[in-house]
Amino acid sequence: MDPTAIRTYVQQELALFNSHFGGYRLMALHIYEGQSGKLIATVIRPGKNPEKDKIISLLERLVTRILARFPSTALTLRAE
Repeated sequence: MDPTAIRTYVQQELALFNSHFGGYRLMALHIYEGQSGKLIATVIRPGKNPEKDKIISLLERLVTRILARFPSTALTLRAE
């Protein structure tokens, strides 16, 4: 997962002030496949870093969908 701050210029739904980036932002979370680097999913979230519970919830939904489609796939999750 790679969070990316996206600057907003007008009042936009989910835009929050992020003091680290010095402005109003949306926070896109990009999820990549580790070996090929291909993008699996992008989730647009409010402009702050997500809490641990939100990340776990997102990963649970993603893993459930991947395993439903590819049941014999072995998954390894890595965080930096």
